[in-house]
Amino acid sequence: MSELLAGLVRGAVARTARRMDPGELRRIRLSVLFTQDLMAGLVGVPRATYASWETGRHTPRGARLSELICVCEEIQRQTGT
Repeated sequence: MSELLAGLVRGAVARTARRMDPGELRRIRLSVLFTQDLMAGLVGVPRATYASWETGRHTPRGARLSELICVCEEIQRQTGT
């Protein structure tokens, strides 16, 4: 997991904003057995906020969207999913 976190730090660059599909968020999170608490911490939001993104009730925007994309891309890069 430390390699994943190190990759997140290295990969923390501005991303092109795109909409994150709630199902994709959940699939990516579960692929590495992360909790919503852990994912929320990596992105820097409360767990309730992250959970609302996963359910589609709210949509991440701006800097939080960029951070979320960065985290998800790094997970996918390291897991090959």
